Amino acid sequence: MKHIFCISLLLLSVSCVFAQKIYVDRIETDGRRQVMATTKEYFVDDKDFKFCLKVFEGSDRRDWLLLVSSYAPMSMESVLLLKLWNEAILRLNVNNVNIGTLTEPAYAITIGSITTIHPSKDVNYYYSVYELTPEEIEYMGKYGIKKIRIANGEKVWDKDFRFDSLGAYLSRSYKKILKQLETPIKKKNIFDGF
Repeated sequence: MKHIFCISLLLLSVSCVFAQKIYVDRIETDGRRQVMATTKEYFVDDKDFKFCLKVFEGSDRRDWLLLVSSYAPMSMESVLLLKLWNEAILRLNVNNVNIGTLTEPAYAITIGSITTIHPSKDVNYYYSVYELTPEEIEYMGKYGIKKIRIANGEKVWDKDFRFDSLGAYLSRSYKKILKQLETPIKKKNIFDGF
């Protein structure tokens, strides 16, 4: 039993160290540089939520953002509460909400000899954005996140963490993004790699 626990702990630590990657690094049309880490996914109550740390860097400032996306409807009243392991609570109010459309693929369910076919359909997918400061990100990384609550003005979703995976994700992403920002972005030439 002790051997299985040690192997599980080793696999978890290896996945935590190597899982974080830069997903986007580009110059936007307004001239700001956008760098975004890969997403971290959690099932919160009855909905699937994806979390992503990103930064927009301009000539005079950096805007750190936490992007939370889901099929759960979000609105401009949305709030994200983060309870840390030191019992401090951070409240993040939504800064922006975008709604996209995704197509859910068709599927069939067979029970006995009866098959029910569900055709593909377009559904709304919500992207809510929360502003963060570097101090808040470092604070979350230092103490870890114990619980999250996502509220959209009508419904509330909660998740308790047994160990700090979201705080560790944000801390690793922050460090990875800062390292990426040290390297100037190389503009691609049409002949590169041709």
